[in-house]
Amino acid sequence: MVCGVLLLRLRRRRQTSCRFWIHPLLLDRDSRGQFWSLYQNLREHEDRFMNYTRMSISRYLATGQSLASIHFAFLIGKSTASLIIRETCVALWDVLKSEVMSQPTTAEWLDIADGFQRTCNFPNCVGAIDGKHIRVVKPIRSGSRYYNYKNYFSVVLMAVSDANYCFRYIDVGAYGSSSDSAVFGHSTFGRLLARNSLQLPAPQLLPGTTFPFPAMPYVFVADEAFALGANMMRPYSSRGLTTERRVFNYRLT
Repeated sequence: MVCGVLLLRLRRRRQTSCRFWIHPLLLDRDSRGQFWSLYQNLREHEDRFMNYTRMSISRYLATGQSLASIHFAFLIGKSTASLIIRETCVALWDVLKSEVMSQPTTAEWLDIADGFQRTCNFPNCVGAIDGKHIRVVKPIRSGSRYYNYKNYFSVVLMAVSDANYCFRYIDVGAYGSSSDSAVFGHSTFGRLLARNSLQLPAPQLLPGTTFPFPAMPYVFVADEAFALGANMMRPYSSRGLTTERRVFNYRLT
């Protein structure tokens, strides 16, 4: 008896939710959808286009709206909007990655190091590395893989930036439960660094030193979560710091 009632309710719910193969609201897309009714006019006024989309006409992909609001504004299905967003992002990355985030050459690494020397008084530095937890809704059947030490679900953005706060490398999507050091070690950039395949400049003397002081390698700076290496510099432990080590930690930070 109970099973029969449950099946009847399920059948009614399914019939109610599937009354339309395509909802009548979506059939007016070409006349009432936002793309057709608003965007064409906005494109004639770049300042207003910028004010509305927060990006220029020539290259825009930004919105603060939810998929539900996009569904009603553009009169397309939410699943369709989600698919379009993913496919567009992949296409943009495939086309533009070599232009906007290519691997630096030796000469470009030297320019980056010059920037850190001028702005931070830190010599032989070619990048700052850190991870950022991006909060997400717990993915279905993911267990605790995305649950981080801050007690929420996340994916990790691992980034290397120059002295102008520009990303020179990113890795997105690692489990929130993974440590920064593990995420970096398994990333493409981390593997290239371990193989000495980043075309880093040859070691050179630090400013204010002369022979017989040794030439020092170019390094990336990171916090205590990362392992010390030939090309990876982290701060000294906070215990028993001398004045020199305290100054070094300040510069690195």
